[in-house]
Amino acid sequence: MAEYRHDVGCSITGGIVVRAGVTALEGRYLYGDYCSGRVWSLDADDPRRGPEELTAALGGPFEQLRSFGVDDQGTPYLITGSRVVRLTSG
Repeated sequence: MAEYRHDVGCSITGGIVVRAGVTALEGRYLYGDYCSGRVWSLDADDPRRGPEELTAALGGPFEQLRSFGVDDQGTPYLITGSRVVRLTSG
């Protein structure tokens, strides 16, 4: 379980556990905040280690962060109010 205060964001956008496509994120649960556009990850096997913010590394913040998904190859995506962003290594 992870939480944050309302001065950090206002609405958690649930995410996915990355299984393929981005080696550095494999085994991590990605989630974000709709209002702030920030993105974090947690180690899916040991969430007690705490969240790591990925916003800048992924090119965010992301306006109206709405959802996360994967394609048939397991590559992760994030969905905003106006675009779909494919997450890649590098």
